[in-house]
Amino acid sequence: MDAKDAAHAPGYLPRTGECSTWVKCEPVKVVAAGELSKLVASELASKLARYDLRSAAACAYACTVNGREVIARVLAIETAAPEDAYGLVTCASSSPRTDRCGGLTRVELGPGVTYHTWQGRVYLKVSIDVDSEAAVAEMRRLVQHMASRIQREDEPALVHALPTESRLPGRLWIVRHPASLPQAALSTSPPPDIEATARIGGLGSETLMCVAQYDVPHARQPNTVWVIRYPSTAAAREAYRKLQQQIQSSDSPSWQLTNILPPKGAYVIGTWTAEEESLHYAMPRIASLLPG
Repeated sequence: MDAKDAAHAPGYLPRTGECSTWVKCEPVKVVAAGELSKLVASELASKLARYDLRSAAACAYACTVNGREVIARVLAIETAAPEDAYGLVTCASSSPRTDRCGGLTRVELGPGVTYHTWQGRVYLKVSIDVDSEAAVAEMRRLVQHMASRIQREDEPALVHALPTESRLPGRLWIVRHPASLPQAALSTSPPPDIEATARIGGLGSETLMCVAQYDVPHARQPNTVWVIRYPSTAAAREAYRKLQQQIQSSDSPSWQLTNILPPKGAYVIGTWTAEEESLHYAMPRIASLLPG
């Protein structure tokens, strides 16, 4: 089967015999960033396309565990920068379950088990259709093998500006454009107007947005806060001006519950849950952790 791999198959996808008892059962297929819909559903491809992608590959492996054949399906997406690959993991899964594979792994259960793993400039998605302890252990070996062959990168600096204290597990996301955010990030009441936020705030390929949710005792919902990194201080000031104008002039409930701080250097900090923020004060703490 290895002989049928695409000519430019990534070297971190093992050949048969290179990782435990895994045997490749579907050859590696490689597509350009604009052809992602050939490997995943078109709706998902549209969400992922907001990131700065380079290429994607897919294949499958088989092994026998306790007399039963287990199939592991692999999707690997290569990105232009580590924060894009990291963001893909966060928006692919909001699961609080994690594993120490690669730089970050979120684990989805049912049906079967899926590992969403970040390493360097690569997002790995590996799924099996069973959840036995032995099968998961074999899948974990496969994920670790691939991650060990990918160059490591530092965790995106923006992540460290969002305090971990009282942050809900799995509720941190990194995007270029808020259209990539999963429903869990938009579950505020009322939900934010993400398209208007992106348009007015100038969000796109040159910006990076980190969204996180925090537990607030006695509040009706978590506090959803965000930080946007702009390419320059001038861009941040202009975005702040436009967003503040929208907040002050709109009678929409979602905008009335949006609040932002004056920019700190190239960063703008905001919340979609102003009532919860008034009890939590996350935004000033975030500002203290940002450069500038």
